[in-house]
Amino acid sequence: MFNQMSPKEIPVGSYEEFVREINHLHCRDWVFRGHPDVKYHIEPSLKRFYRTHQKNIGETSRAIREYDAIRKFQKSAHHFLTHLPDDEDLLSWLAIMQHFGAPTRLVDFTYSAHAALFFAAVDSVKPVASEEKPDEAELDKKYRPYSVHALNLKAIQMAAYRVVRRRFEIKEDDFCIRPKTEQTKDFVSFFEGRWQNPRQVAQQGLFMIPSRIDLDIHGWLRECPAAENPAGPPWRVYNFPGGRASYKRMIRALISSNLTHASLFPGIEGVARSMYLRLYEPITKIDEYWLRKSPSAKTT
Repeated sequence: MFNQMSPKEIPVGSYEEFVREINHLHCRDWVFRGHPDVKYHIEPSLKRFYRTHQKNIGETSRAIREYDAIRKFQKSAHHFLTHLPDDEDLLSWLAIMQHFGAPTRLVDFTYSAHAALFFAAVDSVKPVASEEKPDEAELDKKYRPYSVHALNLKAIQMAAYRVVRRRFEIKEDDFCIRPKTEQTKDFVSFFEGRWQNPRQVAQQGLFMIPSRIDLDIHGWLRECPAAENPAGPPWRVYNFPGGRASYKRMIRALISSNLTHASLFPGIEGVARSMYLRLYEPITKIDEYWLRKSPSAKTT
């Protein structure tokens, strides 16, 4: 029996409540994505770019442009990367491009609900512009409500199999990355990539990929039929409240659970980024001791 895969909206007020909600979801059966604004939809960076810049770019086929971007990236990547996928392993090349910030049709997901929550929460605050002088109420609105999307992997894959009329496997050719091919069927799938970098390992990351660059992923998820799931709805959206007080409690809970940039971004980059959240931590007696022990700055 099949039902539409409409999301189940679940209000969540705290980190502890979120942990209770996800504890019964079996590990690796579900994937998660954090959104720093509850209004955001699931869509790739390349689609957002086209929505804004299409009239400046022109009408050249998006498939041709995607393939051209991969080939141009391949020509330069060997200068900076030790391990390179085979030239024709285009999904792995898209994964590398996504990692380094190129606009692609991929959407980042994670097997870790906690990592998804971290990225949703820390990015939910709009910065105060230099010319702004917000009062207390206006400042509070800068701390937006955010959300974590949870998708059941089996439900998504089974829906894709029904579309391509195949029982078990979605192949790279189904995504028509090369020019002179066109996919008219709508579906999404997931993959991890042949090579995993340290950041992907730390964040337990994987990638959603739509069958077409311009596919409305959010709309497809809403309309596609899903088999009844013993664990409940296969698409859930955990919505968190906005406001400074709620944000402060969430950040301190994440820090206490060792969910920081330092744990999710290996290397000095993570240590540097983690200094933002360090500002939420109180100065301890041990900190005060070592600050007093530090040599005074010399002046001339």
